[in-house]
Amino acid sequence: MSVAATSLIDPTRYRLFIGQTDPNVGPDPLAIEVHIDAASVLISRYCNRVFITPAAAVAELINGNGTCQHYVINKPIVTTTLPTLHWYNGTAWETVTDVWTYNTISGLVYFTDGAYFYRGVRNYKFTYLYGYARAAIPADLAYACSQLVFRTVKKLIDKQEGVASESFDTHNISYDLNKIPSDLKAILDGYKVVSLG
Repeated sequence: MSVAATSLIDPTRYRLFIGQTDPNVGPDPLAIEVHIDAASVLISRYCNRVFITPAAAVAELINGNGTCQHYVINKPIVTTTLPTLHWYNGTAWETVTDVWTYNTISGLVYFTDGAYFYRGVRNYKFTYLYGYARAAIPADLAYACSQLVFRTVKKLIDKQEGVASESFDTHNISYDLNKIPSDLKAILDGYKVVSLG
């Protein structure tokens, strides 16, 4: 077994975090993989976003806001496949012909020629790749994931605190969103997507 494709860290990075580089010594490797997967899911749910680059481009529907700019939900924008922007004309999607660009880090999509996003509900479609390769996850995010795994494993050994459910027969575990320690929430809040609609 190995960690899920969407997990923020791998067992090697976790073992480096705890100072144990030999996979044959220390915590059970399968248990660590299960906890890494669960912690990664919890962090993604808490932050309301996916961090690892998906295999294919996704289409995000955007509500036109009457301004020249819009932030996409997921970032950073990956430029290996150039993003596309379309608008809905009432019957079909058309390529936006106005001059627009984007900021890969912030996820800001904006017009540079005076155009703006016409007001409407889901009337624009931005198709793009986003996220990080696992090896490029920001250090503070990897730290938060490692800390969550470490603390949860320790709590499991001590008294089962913070675990909503567990089953090693099927290799499943889930965490309670309310049990993320405040020091880790402080890190994750910098990555959290807040819905305004």
